Amino acid sequence: MLSQSSIDKKLSLLFDKYRDRDFVANAQKEVEDIRRKALNVGAGSTAAIFVLNELARLSLRSRKYPFLNTRNLYIA
Repeated sequence: MLSQSSIDKKLSLLFDKYRDRDFVANAQKEVEDIRRKALNVGAGSTAAIFVLNELARLSLRSRKYPFLNTRNLYIA
């Protein structure tokens, strides 16, 4: 995988040489869109995982759900 700085260097090289072409502006826009989407997906999945972890932790501690308590499991 290419690092972010190497991609930025390649985009700036394209922009310097082919400034008047449409594909250069489109390439920059696509890279920015990909980075924004990755940031949003990462932040959203992190928040969702945190919430699910807290719900699981609280439900395992709660006496409302005794069937989820692992201490009540017996091997017959």
